[in-house]
Amino acid sequence: MLLAAGCVASVEPGEPALPPGFEDIGVPDVDVNAYLYLYLGEGTPLTLPPFALGDEELEPINVVRVEAALRDPGADQAAWLQTLDGEALFFSVAETSWSAGIAAAWRDGQRVSVEARYPDVWETIRLLPEQPPGRPVAIGFVRNAGDLADDVLALQDIQVPGLGSALGLIRVRTLAFGAYADDLSSLPATLTPEMIRDAGVGIVAVGKAGYPDALVNFLIGRFAGQLGLGDATVAGEKAYDRSLPEGLYLVMKSYGATLYLVVAGSREHAEALLGAVIADQP
Repeated sequence: MLLAAGCVASVEPGEPALPPGFEDIGVPDVDVNAYLYLYLGEGTPLTLPPFALGDEELEPINVVRVEAALRDPGADQAAWLQTLDGEALFFSVAETSWSAGIAAAWRDGQRVSVEARYPDVWETIRLLPEQPPGRPVAIGFVRNAGDLADDVLALQDIQVPGLGSALGLIRVRTLAFGAYADDLSSLPATLTPEMIRDAGVGIVAVGKAGYPDALVNFLIGRFAGQLGLGDATVAGEKAYDRSLPEGLYLVMKSYGATLYLVVAGSREHAEALLGAVIADQP
């Protein structure tokens, strides 16, 4: 009956489009629950204003790479910035043993591959699209997603009502996400809803449920209901969608136990990103 309804098995990992350098340099060899890597390259530096750095007295900084990590929201959060002239800067929310450890790891090059440190994260990253519409500018992940997804989004003022509880419903523990943009010159310094919409940034998140495919197929309607999603069709396939606060748009599709969530500034952009995911499937 499930097959007759058009349900398919989970997708297989592939070769996703990743920002330059991410796979090569790895991540700090320190325990984190969320991590972001953003790379622009020397030709298109990003100017971070003082408010983005948490200190109004600082001068704007031109950066080519940003790494941000979090263990506990509001406490153990830190960022490592590489400037256009090669300088490295460290910022943290609070001075803790964790912030000291990750600062040392970044400073001294104490890194390890994502695959070695977080094999489940790496397998999830490999589910991201291979040919997205737009250049991959950022990649990241959230562990303990049911507990932390809402907090991580709140850091950027993005609201997806019910996301944490919905992820908990189907036991999604790890989320990987990629951000894609066509025009890097207008890339926002912070991913607020307004800046995502105006700069044409799109985000694809993917995670695998902790239940078998057949059970997730049974629960997916309830999952969609918790997120307030309605039925939709994208690239000829069944999906779900809804508008979000602040002018953003969300589309969602499942392949067995694998779940894709796409956020963009318009329905057309969100559907184009999900269309790239669909195109990857056999």
